[in-house]
Amino acid sequence: MLGVFGSVARGEDTANSDVDLLIRLSKPVGLVEFIALEDTFTEIFGRNVDLATEASLHPLIRQNVLADLQVIYEK
Repeated sequence: MLGVFGSVARGEDTANSDVDLLIRLSKPVGLVEFIALEDTFTEIFGRNVDLATEASLHPLIRQNVLADLQVIYEK
């Protein structure tokens, strides 16, 4: 699953906004692979990307992230 949240999902982004993505992977990946994924999405979107997993979400923001979340790919 890949979803967008934050200002882009709410339609409040500006030219300087990053793209906040939430990803659910079918298998665990290492740090190097995770950073490579983030870099790939940065190239695709042409903006800085913050890539997160559900497990990495801080409990204080988790509910807001899930409320904003717009799934853009699900398998």
